[in-house]
Amino acid sequence: MITKPLWRRLTAFSEHMCAEQAGDGEGATHLMTCEVTHAPDVKTARAVRRSVVCSNLFKATVFGRDAHRARILCAMGYTPGDFSTDKVSVWLSSKAGEVYVCENAAYHPYSEDEAAKVLAEHDVLVKVDMGTGDASAKARGCDLTYEYVKMDRRLPHLITLSGDARQLPRRGSTKRTTSSRFYK
Repeated sequence: MITKPLWRRLTAFSEHMCAEQAGDGEGATHLMTCEVTHAPDVKTARAVRRSVVCSNLFKATVFGRDAHRARILCAMGYTPGDFSTDKVSVWLSSKAGEVYVCENAAYHPYSEDEAAKVLAEHDVLVKVDMGTGDASAKARGCDLTYEYVKMDRRLPHLITLSGDARQLPRRGSTKRTTSSRFYK
């Protein structure tokens, strides 16, 4: 039986390891954490947090140290589900401070210099308050950098299969393969 103190320690350790893995992405310069609060339900909170941290547009925005709220709202717009963004508020936070960038899905005045300082830190917290319920969720990811794009471009040329030395198909290729073919 797992006791509550042990459960808390295991949870803290698991969250730490997830953060380490997310922040150690290829070429990453930022660890992004997205906390979604006051979502209508847990399913929506989880979907929104994932959409934000997986959005390449938002990842590039963090790398460029731009606090534009539309990138986050755009990522939320790709989220499946029936929810309203009318009451969404967004803050960007780090050791350097906090910037309130969005209130009721609209622009909230902020200092771009202050926002750049917040986004210059390695660990960046994106707080999304949906304002419609009690559910919450958190996800982590990393930014999208020039270095990652260069590494990703070279990856298909670096991966070869032992034996017949065939290369994996490039992303976007119409050729479909199964993992068992490549990893027997």
